[in-house]
Amino acid sequence: MIENKKLIGVCLTRVEDDFRTEFLKFFHKIAEENNSKIIVFNSPRDFYYGDKYDEGAKSVYKFINYDALDALVILRESFYDEELVNGIIRSATDKGKPVVLVHGRHDDCYCIETDYVDAYRAMLDHLFGIHDIKDPVFIGGKPENDEQTVIRLGIYKEQLEKHGLVYTDDMLYYGDYWDVPPKKPSVRSSGNVTGSRMRSSAPTTPWLWRCARSLKHTG
Repeated sequence: MIENKKLIGVCLTRVEDDFRTEFLKFFHKIAEENNSKIIVFNSPRDFYYGDKYDEGAKSVYKFINYDALDALVILRESFYDEELVNGIIRSATDKGKPVVLVHGRHDDCYCIETDYVDAYRAMLDHLFGIHDIKDPVFIGGKPENDEQTVIRLGIYKEQLEKHGLVYTDDMLYYGDYWDVPPKKPSVRSSGNVTGSRMRSSAPTTPWLWRCARSLKHTG
C-alpha cells in the first residue's frame, strides 16, 4: 500500500498504442474511485524480435517490487515473449500477490478474455451467405504458437464448408504481426509484405480483404 491506498502494478508494452493508452486511462479512473493507485511498468519494445535490444528492454520488469504491490495486472497480448510473462507471473504469485491477466490464459491468474467466437462466425456467415463471396483468403497472425489464429482459422474453414466452398492451402497467408506502417515500399510490414505475396501467388485477386487479426485493419 501507499498513502493508505492499495497499489496495483500494471505490466504492458508500447503504452503509446491507442488501445493501451485508453485502457490505462480507464483503469486509472477506476482505481482512483476505489481508493487505489497504479504503477505502470512499460517497455517501448514488445519483444517480437528477441534481439539484444529486446533483452535490454526486459530490465524494467526486473525492478518490480512485488512486496509493495497489492495486485498485478498484465496486458498479455502486448507481450510476444511468453517466457517473460510467465516469469512475471511466477514472481508475483511466489509473493502471494493476485495476478489479473487481460487477453490471456494462465492457471495461476484471474483471466479476462474476449469471447468473439460467435461474432466472428456470424460475420463470416454473413459475408459468404449474403454477399456470396466465392474467392475468400485468410490472413492470420503467426503460423505457430498463436492460439487466436488457430481458432479463427478453424471458424473460417467451418464456414467455407457450410457454404459449399473448398479450402486449399493457397487461401492461407500469415502477416506475422508486423505492425510498423510501410513508410516506403522497402519497409518490412505485415500489410505490404503479405499483400505482395497475395498479388504474386493467390489464384485470384479478392475484392474484399477481411483480416483475421482484430487490429490488422488499423495498421
